[in-house]
Amino acid sequence: MIENTSDKEQFIDIYFYSKLGMGRNAIEDDLDEILADKGEVIGGGSGPSGSNIDIEIYEGSAADFLGLIRTALKKLEVPDDTIIVINQERFQVYE
Repeated sequence: MIENTSDKEQFIDIYFYSKLGMGRNAIEDDLDEILADKGEVIGGGSGPSGSNIDIEIYEGSAADFLGLIRTALKKLEVPDDTIIVINQERFQVYE
């Protein structure tokens, strides 16, 4: 169960271990849009073991955004091995 830590900084990390079928920037733009003014993509990177996107949540709990982020990533058809990490807890995009 995700701890509700809405009174301190909240971060969500998304890890893509397989090659993406689109540019990471397109995914970042879609995530920024759904986060609106409650959070934003603050970074990301790519390397030999895959790529990642880092999100900071400003309002509410990071756990509140798990469903929205999962839905967005599914619509973008990210690879099956994509992982969302909130407070060191790992979640599969495709359950």
